[in-house]
Amino acid sequence: MIGLLGQLVRAQRDRLAFVSVGLIQRILPFLLLPVFVRFMTPAEYGHVAILTAAFTLASMVFGLGQEVVEYRYHFDDSAPGRSLESAAVRVHLVGPVVLALPVAGLLLLSGATPAGVPTLAVSGSVLAGALHATAWRFPAVHFRCQGELARYALAGAGFAGVSSAIKVGLVVGLGWGAVAWPVGDLLGALLLLAGTASLLLKVARRAPVTRSDVRSTLGLGLPATVGHSARWVSGYADRVLVVALASAVVGGSYFAASQLVMIGGVLLIELSAFLQPVIAREQDLAAAARGVLPGHARACSAVAVLTAAGSAVLVELGFVGDYTEVLPIALVLCASLPLVGLSYLGGDICSVRLGDTRFLAVVSVVTALAAIGANLLLIPFAGAYGAALSLLLSQGLAVAMLWWRVSRATGGARALLPHLLWPTALGIALAGLGLAVGSA
Repeated sequence: MIGLLGQLVRAQRDRLAFVSVGLIQRILPFLLLPVFVRFMTPAEYGHVAILTAAFTLASMVFGLGQEVVEYRYHFDDSAPGRSLESAAVRVHLVGPVVLALPVAGLLLLSGATPAGVPTLAVSGSVLAGALHATAWRFPAVHFRCQGELARYALAGAGFAGVSSAIKVGLVVGLGWGAVAWPVGDLLGALLLLAGTASLLLKVARRAPVTRSDVRSTLGLGLPATVGHSARWVSGYADRVLVVALASAVVGGSYFAASQLVMIGGVLLIELSAFLQPVIAREQDLAAAARGVLPGHARACSAVAVLTAAGSAVLVELGFVGDYTEVLPIALVLCASLPLVGLSYLGGDICSVRLGDTRFLAVVSVVTALAAIGANLLLIPFAGAYGAALSLLLSQGLAVAMLWWRVSRATGGARALLPHLLWPTALGIALAGLGLAVGSA
């Protein structure tokens, strides 16, 4: 496994550099966790889970999937390709904020937010997400296609650093609590837009655009938005619904536990992406699946165990302050990590080699619905543990569906099944350990 990873790292140094920048952005919430839990109550931190969800989902949905157009047409120098790229940017410049404004207004008028989360804060997070979609989703893909690491790092890490610094200042200095999140995200998105506006305007003016071009870009982007949003919901619904169905206090402890486990999940998702070239290059799909799955299964299991052990050490060192039940919740959440890695690899095989994006979208929607249903059933009975178990069940469903599709294409179910079963068994064992610790 180590030899395989070494070859992949040497073959993809540019990708590793971009991944490192992405990890820096994602690791900041984890590094700042001790600060926030010291100056915020569990209920306030539970509100952060709702605001983070509003920001992320708004950025994803209101971006309308136009970054997919850039991936597809960036290297197409034909006139139609240039026109479609320009059309995608024009949609990016106008669409997100135009769509977000009425949604934010309706939220303000209705006051429909769970667990006492300030309505104005949720509306602000929706607008911040829309601005982030305009400022970043298209430029991020452009920079990666161009290999412009410096600009990618400056823009991406700059947004994360500025928004995080503002949140820390408002929480620690002014005691604003969760309200600091939409303020930090709004100001960070505006600064990011100032840095990427020249690129967006340049590409938007590069070629003439017709209504047909706009329809084509939406036709490409909207299905991807549905699939990406459904996949996000399947992995994040637990953090929102535990606040809505249990309490903001329980949600705060759950969100703190999820931050401890988040790095393991990010590593596994990026590891799956590293394997894409191996899957794409191998002529025999069955050989490719048999070649990468055993090592990937071991890596997923190792990351889950290390994340569980690391969470125990950090809780013992006071990393989460006096928030209660964070460790047992984190252990149950770690149970899902092997399945997260396996589902992403199965999804990559379906999209990269089989080209079956329709099936991938179906899996994402079914898994999202299953996650919501499981949370609605289990949280009222088991609280935060029910939310964590719901994630385990939904990810298990995703693994079963995706690898069923792969096994049908390769005819190798018997060879693949053992490498899917024992990481699943490890996850069940970690869940059992977490439940035992929580009931002790």
